[in-house]
Formats: sequence, structure tokens, C-alpha cells
Amino acid sequence: DFFKKEFNLYNQTFKRIFIGSMPIKHRIKTKPDKFTVLFWGYFIPLQGCDIIVRAAKLLENDTIFRLIGDGQTFEECKKLKEKLNVKNIIFEGRQNFNYIEEAMQTSNIALGIFGKGRKAKRHIPHKAYEAIAGNIPLLTGNSPAIHELFTPGENCLVCDFEDEKSLADQIALVMKELPLLEKINQSGFELYNANCTPKVIGKQLKEILNDCSTNFKKNSFIN
Repeated sequence: DFFKKEFNLYNQTFKRIFIGSMPIKHRIKTKPDKFTVLFWGYFIPLQGCDIIVRAAKLLENDTIFRLIGDGQTFEECKKLKEKLNVKNIIFEGRQNFNYIEEAMQTSNIALGIFGKGRKAKRHIPHKAYEAIAGNIPLLTGNSPAIHELFTPGENCLVCDFEDEKSLADQIALVMKELPLLEKINQSGFELYNANCTPKVIGKQLKEILNDCSTNFKKNSFIN
């Protein structure tokens, strides 16, 4: 829909394919002492890392927030943490993906994106695919794009964009409903295996290219 409107291509047909994720090595999960919320990313504005910091403040007595990565808003978020005197956030800096894989196994939930701007609402962030591949429940902003693959409440959790209270409320809810969180986790991993592995996406891409090739030959004047 975006490309059609942006480039006046209303009569064009588009093929959609998901990005997916490489399989992620699963290790023996270690139950953290405190409910642990995990984020990894480049701290770009659409990720809404400031919203995560503010949500952490609302859950200060009950959770630990681990933020891995750095980037555009990293220093701003560190200053916000100091300003609000948030005691339950750990900024871990940029790490390799093996480190993130380990962190998935020692955390209760993974965060997606929560920032402002239209782009945030029209794409599924790659970390969403990585979360379900890593067998960790996903919580992200509620957008039309997310609904193209996920079913909120079944294989992921969603909250309002640019709203730290909505984010904190969702975390607080599943902290009290751990069986629900485990059910969402399992359904998310099943969703990954059914739709987002390299094998599945490779097969879909091959079918799309074959279909395009066939249609081109049918409509071509070249024998």
C-alpha cells in the first residue's frame, strides 16, 4: 500500500515476502532471579528506546531491563536514565550476536519497537523475527504491519506506540500470568518455523520468481 501511494502505482501488482531470521541456537534456559526484559538494537528513533527507559521506571521494583547496543539515541537514553533516577536498567553496549543469543536464554521477554513516525508502523522489525527464532516472547508496538504475520495475544504481545504506560502495563500483566507468557512463547516459535525460516522463505521466493517469469513470458511479444 505504501509503495503504491508513494509512487502512484495503483495498477501494479506486488508480491510480499517476509524477511525472517536465521535459526538461533537454543541453550538451556536459565530462570533469572528477577523478571528480565531484553532489548537489542541500534537505538534509532523509531525503536523508541526512550519509551523503554520511561517504562522501566514504572516497573522499577519488579524488573530488570537489559538494553544491548548503541547508536543515535544511546547517550540521550543514558541521560534520561540518570534524570529519572532509573535503577533497574543495564546498558550493555554493542555486543556480538552470540552475546544476544545468550541473553535471550536468560530473559523473560524481548522488546520490539515503540517509537514515533509512520515507518515504525509499516514494517516488522528484524528483531521480531529474531525473538521468535530465539524462542523468547515478543512485545512490540501495535501496527498494521505486525498484524500481517502475528496474532497479538496468541503469538506475540502488543502495546501502544509512544506510550510508556501501555508498555509497562503489558509487562506487568504477563508477569502475573506466566503460563500465558509461555503459551505465547511456544506459539511464536511455531510461527517462526512455519513462516520465517530460510527454507520456508527460500521456497516462497522461488515460487514468486517462477510466477513472475511465467507471467512475463505470457505477456511478452518475444518468442
